[in-house]
Amino acid sequence: MLSGRAMRRALSASVVDDVLAWSALQGHILSGGGRAETFYSASRGFPFADADLPHHPLRRGTTRDAFDARRRDRGPPAWVVGAWERPAFVGGGAAATRDRVRNLITNTLFVDVRTPVDRDAALAAARRGAPPAHLADCGDLELRLLARQHAFAGFGDWDDATCARHHCVDWNFAPGRVAPRRVPNRWRAERFEKSWTEWSHATDDFGQSYYSELWRRLGTPDAGAVALRSAGHRDAVVVVAGGCFAYAVARPAAPAPAGEDAAHVAAAVDAALAAGDVAGARGLLSLEAGAGDAATWTVSAALHPWDEGKPLTAALPDLGGAAGGDVALGDARFDVVERPDDDAAFFALLPPEAARL
Repeated sequence: MLSGRAMRRALSASVVDDVLAWSALQGHILSGGGRAETFYSASRGFPFADADLPHHPLRRGTTRDAFDARRRDRGPPAWVVGAWERPAFVGGGAAATRDRVRNLITNTLFVDVRTPVDRDAALAAARRGAPPAHLADCGDLELRLLARQHAFAGFGDWDDATCARHHCVDWNFAPGRVAPRRVPNRWRAERFEKSWTEWSHATDDFGQSYYSELWRRLGTPDAGAVALRSAGHRDAVVVVAGGCFAYAVARPAAPAPAGEDAAHVAAAVDAALAAGDVAGARGLLSLEAGAGDAATWTVSAALHPWDEGKPLTAALPDLGGAAGGDVALGDARFDVVERPDDDAAFFALLPPEAARL
């Protein structure tokens, strides 16, 4: 029979292993068990062009022009605008239910932040001491655990209830380190009273969507929406919807290519650490994202756990380009992409520290 100490040690090892398996499970589900590329083909009725891929504008460096052109008349149905959490994610004969996901959608931009529920427990088990306060404070195992997360932001190109997402900030976009996504981020939304289901656009050999995500409403419907885009050198998106906020900030610099593309950031970080490239691993993890309640403007969920509990304006880094922008949130300056027509209503949806430039 295990002693209490041995039992705790076994439970700690189990939670670490579960979090280390998180990215592989997410990828398995999203790809329908690794078959998404075979499902998306012209011969099966699901053709696509390079321009339909979510990273196409990122790879070309044209996200601003592409997003400006698309957002004019391709926004979502009104009922989609808001804040959503994801209770279940199913595909490829597997399911994920222990995820902490915040998906905020406005009429123009979105931010989507995803972390394992057990991340902090796994970090505590790995460290056995005070939690890390910065990436430079993390050991190899902690860096590997922090790699098992995901966040992205951009624009959804809607056609009725079908959406194709295009990304301007993406955890899994790291040319020379991570393989680019090879199929569109395209799906259809089926509405229910307080939730909706996301079904893959392409279908399997039985005519069924190969993955699905259940989205459940957070916050307050019809609470108003704001979308901001970085005016600085470092790209970033901040959105407010459903009485919640979310942000995603691109890496300050692209990680140097490593010569071989991994399937996702988690695998790329593992490979970097195995090669002794700690700086490369930290660079991959330097993308920042989080979410919280707009009633308090406090970050409650973030890729970097040391940002949780901070005000939004303190969590946002300096984005550079200090001379431009329409509004300032702390040291970060933003152009306004979407806002209410009335100035009072606009600033009522932003933190009290927000300043007009």
